[in-house]
Amino acid sequence: MNSIAVIICGLLWNRSHHRSSRRSGNLRTGDGSWATGFRNITLGSLPERAARRWGAREALVFQGRRWSFAELSAGVDRLARGLIGLGVTPGEKIALWMVNRPEFIEAMFAVIKIGAVLVPINTRFRTDDVAYVLGQSDAATLIVAERSGPIDYLGMVRELVPSLAGGAVRESRFPNLRRVISVGDAPRARRFPGAGCRRPATRSVTTALADAGRGGRSRRRGALPVHVGDDAGSPRARCTTTRSSAT
Repeated sequence: MNSIAVIICGLLWNRSHHRSSRRSGNLRTGDGSWATGFRNITLGSLPERAARRWGAREALVFQGRRWSFAELSAGVDRLARGLIGLGVTPGEKIALWMVNRPEFIEAMFAVIKIGAVLVPINTRFRTDDVAYVLGQSDAATLIVAERSGPIDYLGMVRELVPSLAGGAVRESRFPNLRRVISVGDAPRARRFPGAGCRRPATRSVTTALADAGRGGRSRRRGALPVHVGDDAGSPRARCTTTRSSAT
């Protein structure tokens, strides 16, 4: 998991005036009492919760730019609405192949918030491993960083998905794959769904899901398959729910 995700989770559970301790999903507070209701919190809700508590405080610093918790949460929601607009549905598998950058944070939380299944791909993987992950996970969408230094990730994707050259994804080896979203260093409005919108949001993510006919399911569908290398170096999937990850 990306380091900023760990930081946000840590801020929520290990605030200085709390003594963090788990007992049936509850949190022990400083006066020794138990605060209930943490059992239903999912990873997708963490940026919004953090924004409500520490909105103007600094959440993320990257290459000289700074984001508050409120700005980070707004970015997550913009992307979530963008994915909904592209037709992403709760339960759908979304593969994320990206090095540490702000878009990773937005994508990770946005995918989980709308109830889709996040499939993070190790950035050390190359074409054969990525082909296995895309096929084994039944990913319908791939979000990829174009490149990192000398490594051309989008070039490898084009090698795996030659139909991209025609403007549509149609590959017999990846029958479920329908979308490839690339993230580069050019203006983000041209590449990331919803990222170019700087106007105040007129719809919440919940409303956007409801308008698309997918309301009421986002909190129950999320899962987090993680592909790890075995002794032979081949990736294998391990899966956990996003609810158990947050509690």
